[in-house]
Amino acid sequence: MFIIVYGVSGVIILIVYIYNSAYVRSFTYKISENHIIIKHGVFTRIVATIPYSRIQNINIVNGVFDRMFKIFTVKIETAGSTAAAASAQKGYVRPEGYIPGLKVPYIIEKKITEMMTKFSAVPSGLEDKIFKPEELAFDNFISYILSKMREGEKLKTFITELREKANLSAADLAEKVGVPLQTINYLAEGRYNPSLALAYKIAEILQCKIEDLFKLV
Repeated sequence: MFIIVYGVSGVIILIVYIYNSAYVRSFTYKISENHIIIKHGVFTRIVATIPYSRIQNINIVNGVFDRMFKIFTVKIETAGSTAAAASAQKGYVRPEGYIPGLKVPYIIEKKITEMMTKFSAVPSGLEDKIFKPEELAFDNFISYILSKMREGEKLKTFITELREKANLSAADLAEKVGVPLQTINYLAEGRYNPSLALAYKIAEILQCKIEDLFKLV
């Protein structure tokens, strides 16, 4: 009886070990100019595209499984993530992006942090507005963005209308702003919150105020 129990336990442990090893090896990532792309999955391939403007925090984890193999896991926490919002409602917070199996995690942490700093920099044209209390419209814009980030909700935008008014296609706008077409489409659909720098650049191209890009409701 004990032999059977130990035999079954051994098989289960072996299966779990093989699956976990395959799962970790399935992870690949690419750091581009505007976002990080993470691909993973043993049976179902999943691709996560995370703009730097949405990354709020990076954690390096060294759990029990990690310590067994002398590896680390990088967890990327984001704002406005549907997955994160859903997991938070269930009582736990699951990061939108994570990369396990890293021998030297600090290299990717440093690179992502550098890109986050670049995207969070405040353009010189915004400095006066941020510190002027009379700019109520801009204050409303900031409050709106922050509230949507907390709630994990979609933004409501006028980007498509303003783009069409300027006789620009989504591809034209993406090229002028210097971002992938997917970024413009996601912004127009309200699927993620832009950085101030990105919103300001789009407003410049569309010749409107930064707060006019969004429906402040």
